[in-house]
Amino acid sequence: MGLIDADALVIDQLTRLFRSDFEIHEGDEVVGRITTQGSTMARMFGGHREFEVTEPDGTQVLRLVDVMNFMSRDTYQVLDGADQPLGTLRREFTLFTKKVSFLPSDGGDPLEVRGSFLGYDYSIMVRNEPVARISRRWAGLTTSLFGGQRYAVSFLPGASPRLRQIILGTVIAIDLMKAKDDGAAAASSG
Repeated sequence: MGLIDADALVIDQLTRLFRSDFEIHEGDEVVGRITTQGSTMARMFGGHREFEVTEPDGTQVLRLVDVMNFMSRDTYQVLDGADQPLGTLRREFTLFTKKVSFLPSDGGDPLEVRGSFLGYDYSIMVRNEPVARISRRWAGLTTSLFGGQRYAVSFLPGASPRLRQIILGTVIAIDLMKAKDDGAAAASSG
């Protein structure tokens, strides 16, 4: 069984300066990694960031591209392990709430996020039916003090591997949006 076959995963943020890396666990076993791609200089001046989700043996499962946007919405392209597009996740403009949408490349049903994705307590829905639940978990004192997060992703049993890839890509992109918002808030208050 691989990373995409698990019904429940726990994602741990590994905080590093200028990087957003993660380990993915099923129980006590590391079943995947999320790594920031490219050099720090390329990420700072190259216009976009890329993240690779891999099995422990290095097999790519997903790739996310944080498309550079000036004066517009956060946008992430989600690609499968063969770099074929799964869809696009975009932050929507709303007056009082944060909202994201995922539009599949194949024209399938869009995903909707309901709940507090900033508090890591939300569901991902397709046609008003929950397909995944995301909830915050205690990461430990040291990890929490340095801004690290831990959260659980529970997939609908029997969900297809493709849907699981899309859900995982959506969850990772939401985490990256939150980190970007936290960094912007810290910079503006300093």
